[in-house]
Amino acid sequence: MLLNEMLRLLSEGGIHSIAEMARRLGVGQELAAAMVADLARRGYLAPLDMGCATRCDGCGLASACAAPGSPTMPLLALSAKGRRATGKT
Repeated sequence: MLLNEMLRLLSEGGIHSIAEMARRLGVGQELAAAMVADLARRGYLAPLDMGCATRCDGCGLASACAAPGSPTMPLLALSAKGRRATGKT
């Protein structure tokens, strides 16, 4: 199942873009983004708390950040539920 494969990919660690996940899973970017949204909705992924209230131009993650008002997708990580599902507790 593709959602399980995506969880496995995310459990490898690091920062993965939608484009990279789509390429590695052999699906389109729209499907990969929908899969990420579904995993987040189901509690397998959670937004990273970067401790930011606004997007900062000086931050190294600014281009990937989704602080309030940013049009980009939030940075997500496996939640406790996601870690359990992948055996990464």
